[in-house]
This record gives sequence, structure tokens and C-alpha cells, in this order.
Amino acid sequence: MSHRTISRQQGERISGGVFLIGLALLFMTKVSFWPGILFVLGAASLARGLAEGRQWRNIQGALWLVGLGLFFSYGLSMPFLLFLIGGVMLFGYFFRPSFLGGRAHDLEEEEFADFADELEKPKRKLKREGGLEYYDEEDL
Repeated sequence: MSHRTISRQQGERISGGVFLIGLALLFMTKVSFWPGILFVLGAASLARGLAEGRQWRNIQGALWLVGLGLFFSYGLSMPFLLFLIGGVMLFGYFFRPSFLGGRAHDLEEEEFADFADELEKPKRKLKREGGLEYYDEEDL
């Protein structure tokens, strides 16, 4: 299946269409407006992200909106809200796209190499003169 890139304006149109359809369904089904609008906004965000090929950013926003909609719809407890926050954090950790630095655990080896380089650098010597402490520029 080929992925087609669309413009930002086309993505906004798709998102707007999904929003209007969701809003119509919201009024037709006589669902309470307050938490219902969160589901509609989540669907519009998801549609725009999928259309523009920016799934990660928009799916994360959609998860927040749908999760908050569930929280307010069912009067869920604080543990559910903490579960939602943790789930979105894990989603961001495991599904972060490569253009944003890749997945966090893919960077561990690189970070370790940077740390090892720091260990190999010679230590600067602290100098004391006249009650002042400083590092000499020659030690850099």
C-alpha cells in the first residue's frame, strides 16, 4: 500500500469534515455535550494525523481527548486518570518516530558512549589563590 502525502490544508479539511460529522452525531444521539465533544475532537485529531502522515503526534492527542472523555463520562476515579497519564507516557516512549529522536531506549547505547567519553577526559585541577577557587583555561 502506498502512502500518499497530502497538504496541511487538505488535512485540515479532512479533520473539519470528521469534526462536523461527529458534531452531527453528537446532537442526533442526544449524548451529553460536555464529554461527547472530547470524543469528537479526539476523532478529528486522529483523522488529521492519519491523513497528514503525522500519526504519533495526533494519536497521542487523540488518546488524551478520548481518555478524558471517558473520565468525565463515567465519573471515573483518580486511579483511572493516573492510568491514562501513564499509558500516554508509555505510548510516547515506545512509539516515538525516528525524526523526533527515535525511541528512548534506542538512545541508551549512544548516551552510554557519551558518558564513557566524559570518563576518559582528563580532570581539570581546581586552583586556589588569595581565597579564590578557579579552573585554569589551560586545563580545558
